[in-house]
Amino acid sequence: MMTYVCDKQREWITESPYKEGVNYHRSQLFFILEISTLVIILLAAFLSSLSVIVAILRVPALRHNLNNILVLNILAMDVNVTIWSIPFSLADLLVPGYLTCFPRLCKIHGFFALLGCFGNFSAIVLVSIYRCVNIVFGNRFTWKRVHIAAMVVLGWVSSSLITLPPVTGTASTHEYTLGTHHCSPSWEDSCTFYTVCICIIYIISIPTLIICYALIQKKVHKSAERMDQYRRGSQDHQGNEYHPGNHGDTQGRSILKRKVSEKDSVRQINRDNTATGTPSISSTRPKRISLTTFHSIPSVVERVVETKVKRENSSVRINRLKAIKFKAFMRKQRSEKKVAISGMVLILTSTICWTPYFIVHSCRLAIHPSHAYNVFAMWLAYTNAALDPMIYTVLNNKIRAAVWTQIRLPVTLISSLWNHRRS
Repeated sequence: MMTYVCDKQREWITESPYKEGVNYHRSQLFFILEISTLVIILLAAFLSSLSVIVAILRVPALRHNLNNILVLNILAMDVNVTIWSIPFSLADLLVPGYLTCFPRLCKIHGFFALLGCFGNFSAIVLVSIYRCVNIVFGNRFTWKRVHIAAMVVLGWVSSSLITLPPVTGTASTHEYTLGTHHCSPSWEDSCTFYTVCICIIYIISIPTLIICYALIQKKVHKSAERMDQYRRGSQDHQGNEYHPGNHGDTQGRSILKRKVSEKDSVRQINRDNTATGTPSISSTRPKRISLTTFHSIPSVVERVVETKVKRENSSVRINRLKAIKFKAFMRKQRSEKKVAISGMVLILTSTICWTPYFIVHSCRLAIHPSHAYNVFAMWLAYTNAALDPMIYTVLNNKIRAAVWTQIRLPVTLISSLWNHRRS
């Protein structure tokens, strides 16, 4: 039996354009499907957003990360949708059309619902701009907290300005629609406002996201090429480097033997020259003999071996530093790849989730969607509020570890209490 809150609701429901939708809505199978899916979306959006927010705020390393401040901004927009949109639609499933009895509540609810849509896109754009500048331009620009705070304020102010015209009645008015089960702007009454909203999302926001992550992907590709060149150069250097442990001692012995044989040869020639009366080599070439005296041979060999050992130690240190630099470079490249992947996933999810809604409520397309398609488009837009925190949890190792710790902590506590009670 239909529950009526006021006479205006009764009049609205009994009007002919809405009878078919109300009757379809009250069919038992579709009603169970509607309410069950919306409850799942509500719980998933609320719990996932809350867990990620608590994880970021609880861990100092995550809390002090500037990128995570912008992530918190996205989650705040998702929480806005979770609080100000989904519960109203859930209540409307139980009491259809109750919002027609409360015009002011309908305006406030419609304002925050539309703010969640545009605020989500603006928050994602801010994150993409931050990542693009941070990765592409590197150390040429240093981000500070004041910059992040200014970006967050700018996102909220711009989103609020976009959603104000329906509240003030300058461009459109908020009205209750059965398909969305909540109050939204009357797009057909102001096609200009609808066109402006479409341009902001699909001509400004989404192209900006694509450009930012295309630049990030280009930077990642160049980094991969440099890493390949560095790896090939490192392998060539290791193949040509000197290893004194293999032939350093042999080379030192050969030098010693060569010096000794040279000394013996000089002595034999001097004996022969003395017998014949010819001047000795030592008298004609004193510098040659002084450099090749037998007592100086060990010191020469020691200096040669010492030089080779120093070269070896220097080469080891250089290779160690190169290995450390190479590992840091690989970590940075993996991080940049994850940023590019998460950005592309965010673009796809936001576009896929909100596009059916704007198609259904288009003022320029002559379409008359059924009640089921209206509900599907609205529920899909709600799903975006649950997907954003899940994406950051899956693709960010530190956030995932912090969230998993939060989930595991109460389970461990309950298990320990249960074991203590049994014992």
